[in-house]
Amino acid sequence: MQELRLGEMIRRRREELNISQETLCEGICSRGTLSRFENGHQALSYRRTSVILQRLGLPDSWFFARLSGGELALRNAEVDFRNAGVALARASKAERPLAWARFREKLTALEALGPDDPLIRQCSLSVRAVLGGEDGAYPFEERIRMLLEAIRITVPRFDLEHIGRGLYSAEELRIVMHLAEMHIGTGQYDEALRICREGTEYLEANFKSLPQYLFLKPSFTATHANTLAWMGRYQEGLEMAEEGILAGLDTRRHHALTTCLWIKAYCHGHLGHREESARLYRQTHSLLLATREMGRIPILKEQVWELLGIELEE
Repeated sequence: MQELRLGEMIRRRREELNISQETLCEGICSRGTLSRFENGHQALSYRRTSVILQRLGLPDSWFFARLSGGELALRNAEVDFRNAGVALARASKAERPLAWARFREKLTALEALGPDDPLIRQCSLSVRAVLGGEDGAYPFEERIRMLLEAIRITVPRFDLEHIGRGLYSAEELRIVMHLAEMHIGTGQYDEALRICREGTEYLEANFKSLPQYLFLKPSFTATHANTLAWMGRYQEGLEMAEEGILAGLDTRRHHALTTCLWIKAYCHGHLGHREESARLYRQTHSLLLATREMGRIPILKEQVWELLGIELEE
């Protein structure tokens, strides 16, 4: 009965949105599998069901208890892998060898649990695209290629020129956000801005009632602000960064706070507000130290010196 109720709910929501079975399950499972699931004749794994629910704008947290032991182990391995990625991104130069060893260990464990799982392959590829290799970051063009490959594992017809035409899960939207970040790196600011706007429009239209919105909204806003800052649109970047801070406070998700403060400091500096810029740069520095994002501190210090001629002290 549990499967029947869930399948019926998915079918009714899908029909309400006038979405075909083929479109909804693309990259996740076959149309026949989805049809049997909707009719209560077959179960789907937690992770595939979660993606389908997110694509329909439905919450997935309430059926967490359906996880089997194997699915729970897979979910925990993915969390461990992502946490190792965060630790690697934050590591100082001296800490990186140990952080890389731990990252490789968690990646191996994750891939061993789901070697043929498209969602695991997508997670692995997208995280590696963002973090780069042991010798440093990949060229931005290569990172864009990897991210497009990652999103097309589950959205085969993904079109970067027409983002709004697709159906996305939270992970797929996260990849869209990273694509905007990588276009900033290649200097394609107009394209980065368009990706940010279209991604945010989809997020607002389809995710506002979902828990994943709480993470994605501040992240997209920070990326949008960063794009404006790099375009030299400093006043707009300042306003968007403040919106990102408020979004983080509203959702009680503070992961984008440091980035938004940094962007505000940068924009104030270019607008000639030296004292305010210096104050915000010092706040950013303190937050980086508090959250142990040691890998970003040399970049911050170099920028402050070039823009303001100030040395930040530990």
